[in-house]
Amino acid sequence: MNKPKVILFGDPKRPNAVEALERFVEFASDKVEILSNCLETVCPVDILQKGDYAVVFGGDGTILGAARQLCET
Repeated sequence: MNKPKVILFGDPKRPNAVEALERFVEFASDKVEILSNCLETVCPVDILQKGDYAVVFGGDGTILGAARQLCET
């Protein structure tokens, strides 16, 4: 069975966001395929189109920014 494909988003300026993202990667790396880590950059559209799930680490603005990127695909 194929692993779900995940795209990670985060705001490195948010307290604990980077640490939480790193811990998630450690936890999930054998359960999902992580396509991209969009922590500090905009993800390429071709990567965004391949994702099954998005996981966001940050605040409301980070969630909205990730949603905007995903809607452009």
